[in-house]
Amino acid sequence: VDRPPSLPVEPGTDLTDDQRAALVGQYRKDDFVATVRVVDGRLEVESPRRGRFYLLPRGPTAFQMEDAGTRVEFQLDGTSKATAMLVWFEPGLPYEMPRVP
Repeated sequence: VDRPPSLPVEPGTDLTDDQRAALVGQYRKDDFVATVRVVDGRLEVESPRRGRFYLLPRGPTAFQMEDAGTRVEFQLDGTSKATAMLVWFEPGLPYEMPRVP
């Protein structure tokens, strides 16, 4: 996929391999599905409707979609594994996508 150069990562927001692995999976709401995976040591989200974007870390569970500027956050359970992905397609209105078991 052709992508322009990456935006800088916020200082102190590098994730460990375990933190990235805890976010990997499929997330779904209604007929909208998104897949999060690790590509070249970075998190990437892909959906048939929107394409593929790297997730730029802004905190341990907060990200920004590269090129789109869309805010993404993950909800974690007690074991630090993601249970849902929240996407702000519109400011102030998160779209919650539960993780597919």
